Formats: sequence, C-alpha cells, structure tokens
Amino acid sequence: MKDISGNRPTIDNVKIWDHRPLRATYQQLQVIRLYYDFPNISVDRYRIGKNYWQVMLSARELVHQQLPVQSQTWVNKHLQYTHGYGVCLSPVNQSIGEGLPDLWIKDIPPEARHPDLKVTRPEIYYGLSTNDYILVKTTEKEFDYPKGKENRYTTYSGKGGVSIGSFFRRLLFSLRFADANLLFTGTLKPKSQVLFNRNVQDRVRTVAPFLMLDQEPYITVINGRMLWVQDAYTISYRYPYSQPTSLGRRRRVNYIRNSVKAVVDAYDGSVRLYIWDDKDPMIQTYQRIFPKLFKHRKDAPKELLRHIRYPKDLFTIQAVMYESFHMTTPRVWYNQEDKWNIARELAEKTHRRNSNTTSAAPVAARGKRRAAPRRAGVSASKITQQSRMAPYYMIMKLPQEAKEEFLLMLPFTPNNKDNMVAWMTARCDADNYGKLLVYTFPKKKLIFGPMQIEARIDQDDYISQWITLRNQQGSTVIRGDLLVIPIEDSILYVEPIYLQATQTKLPELKQVIVAFGQKLSMKPTLAKALAAVFGVAEPASPKGQTPKPQTSRPVGPVAGSGSAAELTAKAIRLYREGQATLSKGDWAGYGRAQAELKATLDALAQVLGSRLAPNGAASTPASKGAVTPADRPKPAPSATPAPSATPAPSARPAPTSSARPAPLRSRISPLRSRRARRLDARVRAVVG
Repeated sequence: MKDISGNRPTIDNVKIWDHRPLRATYQQLQVIRLYYDFPNISVDRYRIGKNYWQVMLSARELVHQQLPVQSQTWVNKHLQYTHGYGVCLSPVNQSIGEGLPDLWIKDIPPEARHPDLKVTRPEIYYGLSTNDYILVKTTEKEFDYPKGKENRYTTYSGKGGVSIGSFFRRLLFSLRFADANLLFTGTLKPKSQVLFNRNVQDRVRTVAPFLMLDQEPYITVINGRMLWVQDAYTISYRYPYSQPTSLGRRRRVNYIRNSVKAVVDAYDGSVRLYIWDDKDPMIQTYQRIFPKLFKHRKDAPKELLRHIRYPKDLFTIQAVMYESFHMTTPRVWYNQEDKWNIARELAEKTHRRNSNTTSAAPVAARGKRRAAPRRAGVSASKITQQSRMAPYYMIMKLPQEAKEEFLLMLPFTPNNKDNMVAWMTARCDADNYGKLLVYTFPKKKLIFGPMQIEARIDQDDYISQWITLRNQQGSTVIRGDLLVIPIEDSILYVEPIYLQATQTKLPELKQVIVAFGQKLSMKPTLAKALAAVFGVAEPASPKGQTPKPQTSRPVGPVAGSGSAAELTAKAIRLYREGQATLSKGDWAGYGRAQAELKATLDALAQVLGSRLAPNGAASTPASKGAVTPADRPKPAPSATPAPSATPAPSARPAPTSSARPAPLRSRISPLRSRRARRLDARVRAVVG
C-alpha cells in the first residue's frame, strides 16, 4: 500500500472507461439529434491547474445518412446540413450517478467545466465522417445547431473552400462531382464557395500522397479550436539487410519512420505538415522537392506539443520485431530459444475495440440468409478465444523517475506461455518523446500475465456468479480492457465491468476488478477494490472522483427536522433543486438532492406515524403486546410477474411474537394510509 500511496497520480489516472462502452454512452446521452454521431473515441491528456489528466474525447459530427429518407434532399445534404458541432470530453478515471461518465465538455453549444477546455470554434466542417462536398455562402442559411424547439443558422466565415461563383467553375465542378444540380441551382452567389476533400485522411493524402497515414487520427482542443492530429510515415520495401513485416493493409515494408505530424483545422481545413524526425533521409529528400510544404518541429505551437503522442501503429510494429530481436546472442537468436510474444487478451475485447469506427450495417446478399446478430457480453465460446493485445495509453510514473508522464505500453509473455516476462513503453511527452524502454522481470519469479489474470477472474466464485446472474435475458455484461499497471517493483491489474440493457445500449460502469499478487477483488469503485486487495480501510475518494449518492435509510430523524409543515416545505424545495440540477445535466448534484429528499420524506413519515399511533406509542417504550413499527404488516409485493415469469412471493406478513390483535392493527393501517395519500396529493399539488 505504500507504493500505491506514493504513486497517487498513476492511480488517479487508471483508465476505467473503454472505447466501445464510452462511445455507446456518448451516443445515448450527447447525440442530441438523430443526424449527429461520434465516429471514434480519442485518448489525450490535459494539464488543468496542477493536475495531469488523461481524458477520452470524441467530436460530434453530422452524418447525412442518418437523416430521415424524405429529408435526404440535395439542398439538405449540400447546402443546409453542412457541419457537425462540438465535442464530448470526460476523464478516464471517473464515473457519476449509476455508473455514467463525468462529462467535462458536453451539450450544444458546448459547456466546459474548466476554462482550459473552453471551445470557442465548435463547428466541424472537416472530420472523419465528412465525405460529401458542401456549398457555403449561398442564399440558403446553414443549419448551425438545435436550440430547444428551434434551430440556429449561420454562414461559413472560414478561409477554406474554392470559389464557385462563375458559370465556368460551376461547369467544371459539376463534371468533377458528376452532379448536374451545380449547373441549374439558383442558390449560388458570386462569393459562394465549395468545400470538398473534407475527410481528414483524404485531405492529408491529397496534399502528400507519398506518405502513409496512421489508422487513428485524433481530435484535440487547443486555444478554443478543434484540431485533428494525423501521424504520417515514410516507408520503403527496399532497405538493405532489413527484415520485412506486414502492415495488415496488403503492404509489406522493411523501413518505416514517423517523420511527419499533420494537423488539420476542423473549421477551415488548413493543413500543416510538421517534420518530426529531421534525421530521416527520405523526408529530407521530400523537403528539398517541396520546400514550402513542410514546417519544422520547432515552428509548432507549444500548446500542440502537449498533445503529441507516439503512434500505435509504429509502436505495434516495433513490439512485433522486438519479440525476436531482444535476443542478442547469435546462437540463442538462431534457435529462437528465448522468443517472446505480445501478451494475449480475450478476442471479444479486440473485436469491440476494432469496431470503434463508424460503418454501415452489413446487408445480406440476395438469396442468402442474413447472419444472426452478434450478442455482446460474456459467453463460454468467447472466453476461450484469444488475440494479440493492443497497446494502450496511460499516465504513470516510471520506475526511478520523479514525475508522471503520458506513455504507450504493451506487455510481453514467453512464446506459448501466459506469464509475463517484460513490458515495453514509448514516452510521449515532449522532453522524452519517442524514447523506447523495456523493463524485464527476473526469470526465477512468476509474474502473472493478462490471460492468467483473466482465468483467475473466471474461476473466482463471487465474480463468476455476479457476471452469470446479470448476463441473462434483458441485460449484457461487458468486460473492459485488462490494464497492466507497473507500480515501482510490482504489477497491478485493473479490469472494469459494465452492464448494458439489451433494448437500450447505455453501458454503465458497475464494478472494478483489481488483482495484485495472489489477491483478487471486485468492488463498485476502484478505491474500494484497492482497499479490499491491500486489506486497509477504504481511502478517500481519488482526485476529482465523485462519490456515489448515499441511498441508505437514515436511522433517526434528519438533522434540523421539525413539524410536518416544515418537512413538507423542505421536501418541496429539495424536489425543485433536484429537477433544476437534472435539467443542467448535473447527475452528481441530482443524486445528492434525491438522497436528501429521501431522508426528509423518511423523517416526515416518522412524524406522521407518531401522530397516527395510539396514545403513548411513540413517546414511551413499547410495552408487552404493543404494536411496534417492525410488527406492522408490510404491503404485499406486486402480483405482476417478473420478466422471467417467476411468481410473486406471498403477501403474508412475517409472524411476530408481540403483535396486537388483528382488529386494532387493521384500524390503524387504513387510517395511516389515507392520511399518507392525502399528504402525497397535497405535495404533488404544491410541486406541480
């Protein structure tokens, strides 16, 4: 536990949100209108105040295909619905309410919790789903964003686009896009412009076709503007005495350098290519050919340097090659005696991560039977299938280092074994960017690997029962990525568990599994799981973590409780406060208001119960044969069958040893219920 407390920044940035559940949650809570979508989830970091935060964010883009069929007109697609709007951002380590992400940037227009995250130019004309050309500065107003029951409109004022005012240009662009509407439309003006090549990767590829692009561009918020960062590589297959490797895109290369970082403005589409590896001879040649195309790394804004990260594609290639080339003895290397493998994980997790893109649903060919839909969650077949683990970003303090930093890491296991022997990391922060480190474990000591931890989770009685019970009809259990977190000389394993309804895909974080050495625990929060594993009292909430609302029944009256009228007024006030916080999207405040409201209503019930009880029953100790609150019969459960068609339990009250005769009890209960109903009606009338 000393190592845990000494590495608090690492623990405070443990990622308990995965890409796929978080994207589904964003789509349920923040899409706002049916034509918006979040195409992918990016991982980045921000320094807010004195704290270093790892966050996940996604741009809210406009997808024309999601408009109703009758609304997919030429005017709507090319003149009115022209751009997306805003971004959603949440820290990786926090959840609020019943297990939802804590949104630091949300809603339309975007509201930022911290001034450093404020978005002043939220329009997205260039993104990942912007594949159609659009016309701006026309007689038609552009839809900007929804405002209640009305819509706000705008006119594009950026410097992107090409003039299309003359008839000759309209003719050329109508041939370019194979669209005769450009010739005959009457909405164009002399200052009208056409915006095309709006997909970020297509735009960079058009400017520099000799570069190969990374598969994962990511969005950042810098000085109020939204910028896309795209890693680009120089590649070759003709480098002498170098072993080729496959990129998985029908390409094999034996030379690759991350020499260029491309930055695309989401509003005006401006593209800036920064040379990041000036020692690469290929990029030096390209720079001499195109001297005005590239800028040097030193010319990049300082704010941009804080959001540059090491690319996953390059790191994966280097890790694959290091599986064999970590052996430096020729005989050992030739016999492959000490070959490593990238650690394995459950194949279902890889499938969920790879599907973190926007794609149309597959359509069955004519005459062929449509394949059955995949059911998410845990099943016997899925937990036996394995695939290679993907690298992941995290903020942590490396051994022997003074402060935490943003890293990309991946664990290794021996060939055909599951125990862990080493882990590789790439440093992403500006001072140490691109430096690769490998930490190895003693061969005489067993260190559990990811699949061994997964097996221990499956074999744990409590965890397996919890998952099986909830992975039934109507709900689905989603197991998140298993994180391997080095802390000093130890390894901590963390795996989040999500619960999702079958009908509405709104995943909620329900449990966090923590493994350390021989200990394994599953608790509702990471803090509780750590406390259970290390056998200490539950620590204080981690940095910025919102505690769950208190929902337990109070033992006695609420502090400061008074008469029934005072408690009723307080209940009305708490109800209105809860509704106000709910309308603002403050789920934590709503939970606190609801908890206090429940406590107030319980106190009100106690006051009314004391007035309705027989003389002396509430003020004097219960005598033999007196009716106590525990002896009163409880209402019978509902007779409506549950979804599993299990009959409702019997409505008979539990037998009591000191109950009064039934006639007296039957007279008291209807009187109390009538008074309670009248009070509820008054509260509803006042609140309504």
